[in-house]
Amino acid sequence: MIVISVMCLGLFSGCGVGAFSLFVNSLQPEFGWGRGEIMLAFTIYYLFTGLAAPPVGWLVDRYGVRWVIAGGSLIAGLGFLSLYALQGLWHLYLAYFFIGIGHAAIGQVSASTMVSNWFVKRRGTAIGIMSTGIGLGILVLAPLIGSFLIPTFGWQISYAALGLLNLSLVPLAIFVVRTKPSDMGLNPDGVVYDRRLAELEASHTATRGLSLKMALGTSAF
Repeated sequence: MIVISVMCLGLFSGCGVGAFSLFVNSLQPEFGWGRGEIMLAFTIYYLFTGLAAPPVGWLVDRYGVRWVIAGGSLIAGLGFLSLYALQGLWHLYLAYFFIGIGHAAIGQVSASTMVSNWFVKRRGTAIGIMSTGIGLGILVLAPLIGSFLIPTFGWQISYAALGLLNLSLVPLAIFVVRTKPSDMGLNPDGVVYDRRLAELEASHTATRGLSLKMALGTSAF
């Protein structure tokens, strides 16, 4: 689960944040666009990774991390693959709109939910390892794309490669990822639970919950 969470954040940072500017020098002479016109696609990408985060959280609660990550990687992968046949600025903007939404689904919300569910005793360590994916994605993918893929194969093949990298998460999400260890009959972080005691604690916690109005009035909120 940690390895996949590192991959999720690595693809988000490496393919989305770290790689974007590496294509600018190829797209400018190819299409005659200004740098500002091209960079607007990055604004769209970043804006929608933020705006999509609350709906992604709702989907994670409703359907679980597995299907959200699978769907997000599928959307982002297809968005990158479509840029192989880039038709115009409208296409670039539309593709990065979908890539932004897809990366919101494989990003911090899904990854941290999965890791937090699987780890209790060593949750801080697990989240720390998970967070290295952000740096590793840029460290590994940016040089790979900027120094090898684009100079060797061109920007079109490079976009297609990013698409395939994102699509590689789909089977991993479907066949490996589980939202909670209880989905596999396991306990988080090696903790052993008495099922009846856990049910009583859950019931007790529910009775101590706050109403929406009470929660809105707390300093913690």
